[in-house]
Amino acid sequence: MSAVLRDNMECARALSALHAIPPDCSGEVWLKAGMAAKAAGVDFEAFNSWSSHGGDRYKGERDTRTRWESWRRGGGIKPATLFHLARENGWDERSAPLASTPPQSHQESARKVARTPTPDPFRLWDAAEPATAEHGYIVRKSGDPGGLRVYRGRLRIAGEAIDGWLMIPARTTDGLLQSIQFIPPTPGKKLNLSGATMAGTLYVVGDLNTDSPAYIVEGIGAAWTVHEATGAPAVVTFGSGNTSRVAAAVRSRASRLVLVADRGKESAREADAERLGCTWIELPSDLPDGADVNDLYIRDGIEVVRELLRNEQQITAAHDAAGARSFAFCRVGDLIGENIKPITWLVRDYVETDSLALMFGDPGCGKSFAAIDLACCVATGTSWHGRRTTPGPVFYIAGEGHNGLARRFAGWEVHNGVSLKGAPLFVSLRPARLFDMAAAKAVSEAVEELAKTSGQAPALIVIDTLARNFGGADENSAQDMGAFVANLDEYLRTRFRACVMIVHHSGHADKTRARGSTALKGALDAEYSVTKDENGLVRIEATKMKDAEQPEPVAFRMDRVELPIRDDDGQPLHSVALSGVSYVPAAKAGKAGRGRHQTVALQILAELEAERRQRLERSGHDPNGARVKLDEWRARLAGEDIDRKRFYDLRSTLQTAGKIAIEYGDYVRAL
Repeated sequence: MSAVLRDNMECARALSALHAIPPDCSGEVWLKAGMAAKAAGVDFEAFNSWSSHGGDRYKGERDTRTRWESWRRGGGIKPATLFHLARENGWDERSAPLASTPPQSHQESARKVARTPTPDPFRLWDAAEPATAEHGYIVRKSGDPGGLRVYRGRLRIAGEAIDGWLMIPARTTDGLLQSIQFIPPTPGKKLNLSGATMAGTLYVVGDLNTDSPAYIVEGIGAAWTVHEATGAPAVVTFGSGNTSRVAAAVRSRASRLVLVADRGKESAREADAERLGCTWIELPSDLPDGADVNDLYIRDGIEVVRELLRNEQQITAAHDAAGARSFAFCRVGDLIGENIKPITWLVRDYVETDSLALMFGDPGCGKSFAAIDLACCVATGTSWHGRRTTPGPVFYIAGEGHNGLARRFAGWEVHNGVSLKGAPLFVSLRPARLFDMAAAKAVSEAVEELAKTSGQAPALIVIDTLARNFGGADENSAQDMGAFVANLDEYLRTRFRACVMIVHHSGHADKTRARGSTALKGALDAEYSVTKDENGLVRIEATKMKDAEQPEPVAFRMDRVELPIRDDDGQPLHSVALSGVSYVPAAKAGKAGRGRHQTVALQILAELEAERRQRLERSGHDPNGARVKLDEWRARLAGEDIDRKRFYDLRSTLQTAGKIAIEYGDYVRAL
């Protein structure tokens, strides 16, 4: 394919995506769409033509051009944002128009595609012939031809000749024909009418009425099945991204709403149901991803489908009998009996299974070492510094080269005396663009393939770091961050019931929070702050625990580890590993026992206590019996240039401040 033709195709794809976004969208969406369209090669004339249909929001060509020229094509928002916004509005890139011949230039291509008239859906529909029960798709799906038509003509969409394809009218909630979906008679991809947005459109099998529930499905095959099984109307949304909008629009025209999830879309439907205050149906897990309720019907029969939907009806019928449709109450006694379950811990009292967690801190603070330490402990079933772990496969999605990671993992092996050979610990070959749905799905499939090999579902999935696995989107955008979180939920956390641990940087100005949109923190089940002070002490503190008590903060020392590997000069290579020490709060100037020397003294005391505990554990004794001699403490402090006289001053200050206790036999312990 020539470069000119390829550019033309990319421009056509971008224009198709742009026209899928309603031009009367919010100012924020309009701005992102414009910047992303320009980055994708769309010219001003095409963008202005689209914007001119934005109603009161459009301020004229001069205003639009001024803003267009202020956007720098090479920086800021990338083309991926345009396609993300389009998909949110029901766009299917398979319907992107393709130019048949290469134009003279890329800009000519953009103008040519922009001038190409969008086929009129009214004329196409009026000229089409009524569908019959003999149409291949209707036969294959056991469907009903009522209300549908078949296209006859020379129209092509995405290079496909669609003569003989089934036509599904995509209407607004007011009944206005806005677009058309075309379905081939033989197995193949569905295509939408080029240039006509599917956003907010629907098709109803049956009749909506306030005495009946409305089932919300993505495709017409699923709608046929649900309507046959229940007799209730089924609403086709023409895609997952349209579900919430369409469901909200028809809520007042039904007694209640029931969302029916396609396989792989469970997380999105559950979130929609929670937002809308309705119920949802989950299909059997042995169906493949992408399967819908019609596939279940073809495989197992209508009675299986009817039973699946009947179970939901019984649950919601109890609510209806209590006098509520979308809002209801239950007895607290029943709630307690049915819903209280113990927390399932990945790391006892610290990290939950089936959760979304974040570990953030400044560069060089040790957060990646902490994530590696956690990953190795879970993969090998090793306790995490005294806390029991639930062993299981770990997948580490890395944003940096393998060489540095290999040394860090080797350092953990040497330091802990535990081999990683044969452990179900896997590291990615490259970063993942997890903001992008297709990339997230590819990661999910790769994880599943390896999980089948090990015979276990993932227990922990680490993303290190967010920035390197964000796919070029805007971290400060709530919408982009929301897409990132939604992909993690749908394709990793919910699919595998694993803990997804994100490693991220702290804010540039506010070091007490993670960088970027606060939408991330709102979605988290747990958040951990990682800091390192001037003495090298690494502290991890839980700053959010959604459903569990806040655990005690923990502290580590970063120990230099010699690896059993030599460089070209015969010198040993080194890495770093974490050793647990007693937690000491960070120093705050001007308070007794919290100055720099006092902090050093407390840290060294914590290290000595940790060494004594480890020694007792190795010898099979109770580590709680660990004690430190005052002379040992003083001798260790002498190595930090704290002389005898200063030591006695420190001891007195710390004792007065209630930071230490001196016990019989000249032993000292931290309080």
